Amino acid sequence: MIRIWKTIFVLFLLSLFALGTIAWLYVKKAPDILSDALSRKLNVPVHVDKIDFSLNRITISGITVENLQTSILPNALTTHTLIIKAPLINFLKDNLFVDEISLDQIYLGLEFDEITSPKGNWTRLLENFYTRIDTYDKKESARTVSIAKLLLKNIQTDVVYKTKPKKIHTLPLIKEILLTNIQSHGGLPLDQIANSVLGQMLLTVFQKENLKNMLKELLNPANTLKQLLSPFKGLFSWDESSD
Repeated sequence: MIRIWKTIFVLFLLSLFALGTIAWLYVKKAPDILSDALSRKLNVPVHVDKIDFSLNRITISGITVENLQTSILPNALTTHTLIIKAPLINFLKDNLFVDEISLDQIYLGLEFDEITSPKGNWTRLLENFYTRIDTYDKKESARTVSIAKLLLKNIQTDVVYKTKPKKIHTLPLIKEILLTNIQSHGGLPLDQIANSVLGQMLLTVFQKENLKNMLKELLNPANTLKQLLSPFKGLFSWDESSD
């Protein structure tokens, strides 16, 4: 009888060791997994330096989204840290609630084909992203993500036009942007979070940096990006009937 209990105890310890090893390997590989997932969706190289997990937050360090091969600027986006404040157990729920997402030391590279054209690197990156995430099944389409606060700090933006590739405009630093009560639905939580963060950041920077006319063109009904950007239309006050 004692031998049986010893065997059970040894098997229990081995199981714990195996689970711990699997968890350690997953955490160790998490930056590569996230990098590969974002690279496939955006169709450009993405690098993530480090991911730290705790019971109530995820900290992602050193995110770099490289630009398209034909681009002038080397990077489309970099951020020093991205912190997601939410209990890890929430990610298993159909309705994911996130207390706060914060990004600090952000670099945003904006390229446009022409001075009067809204088309550029980010319209193409978003087209890549939405083409690849539009394949979730019915179960995933029912999932929702609610973000109570989205905090963007220290945003440095470069703007360049392909007609003037040597003239890079560095816009004034945006110290802080706070957005609240962001809702999204349909798709994996990672995709919805990426959608919300990228969409809200781009739209707010466009507004802050007087690029509103370009944003307006992006929301033109004839544009294929209308559906993906239209949920954020309420951030801006223009009268479409006067266009």
